Amino acid sequence: MQDMVDESAFQGKTITVDSLCKETADMSEDVKKGLLTFKQGLLDKYGPIIPVNTAHRISWEIEGNGKMWNDSPGCFERHLQKREGNPLFLPERRIITRKEIEEARDKDELDQEIFNKKVSEMASQMRNLGKISIAQVSTLLQNIQTLMEEAASIGGEALNKISNLENIENNLMQQLISATPEVKETLEKFKSLSVMERNPYMAQMKRKDTPILKEEEIPTLLSEDLETISFAGYASRAFAPNYRPNEADIKTHLDVAIGQGFSKDRAREIMAAWNQNQ
Repeated sequence: MQDMVDESAFQGKTITVDSLCKETADMSEDVKKGLLTFKQGLLDKYGPIIPVNTAHRISWEIEGNGKMWNDSPGCFERHLQKREGNPLFLPERRIITRKEIEEARDKDELDQEIFNKKVSEMASQMRNLGKISIAQVSTLLQNIQTLMEEAASIGGEALNKISNLENIENNLMQQLISATPEVKETLEKFKSLSVMERNPYMAQMKRKDTPILKEEEIPTLLSEDLETISFAGYASRAFAPNYRPNEADIKTHLDVAIGQGFSKDRAREIMAAWNQNQ
């Protein structure tokens, strides 16, 4: 069935949000309110028209047959999740097939396995170090920061490791600062840079094998949470005039997307986030 609706989507078949969210006479007021909230969420993400295979997956979930996406998607599944039916992307990139989802999850699972091995090896090394020199502490700190940046690039369950690794990072920094107080400012600058690299959008876009096409950087960014969009807006202004995307790029892209059904309300939220603290 999934393969059939995937093929139908490539043929241009769609479903309206209204047809997915029909009110019935026997609905209670609470159910109607819930339905309206759900409907608005669909309109914000997909606009009024949804590819038929996306609508099939939504219906599948509504009927209690399982979730469309993993709660903590890895890098590859996460990008498919953003693209699916999203007016911010080109029409041909909005159609996501069952095969693509399965392949993305396989890649994410392999990434996670490799990362888990690295974390285990790091933990084993730390247990066996004993008393170490300041130089070794510095090297270990760099390795921990690199591991956290890798976790962000992988996404999914790897993100759960960052909190514990941050605790180790803070302890190592305190050791270095206690031994050599003059390095405090430098260490804090390096940490700030590393924290920027731990943003999943930034980290996943910079992967050598990133699923984010060059021409999809703006729609991918605009599909992020408002905090990430706000940070990107700040970076754009801080490194102007040559930094891209800039405000004009964002506005132009949103205007085109609105013409294809993207939510005007969501577009206003995005622009407000982009210009926050200006």
